[in-house]
Amino acid sequence: MLVALHLLAVDQGKFGGVKASRSKIMALSHINTLPTYHKYFRELQELGYINYRPSYHPGVRSEIDMLNYPSR
Repeated sequence: MLVALHLLAVDQGKFGGVKASRSKIMALSHINTLPTYHKYFRELQELGYINYRPSYHPGVRSEIDMLNYPSR
């Protein structure tokens, strides 16, 4: 899923405020079920890889910020 988000960021030419829909992310990352999508999306947020700003309007896509990877 992280690679799919990077592809979207590169396509849009920015790593902050990447606009994406759930269906597009699922298709690019080859995830077929909603529970799996939500699990991986939550883990990416908890690990500090992304910051998610949801849009509750059906016509407006949510925004995702790609954050600096934490050093381990």
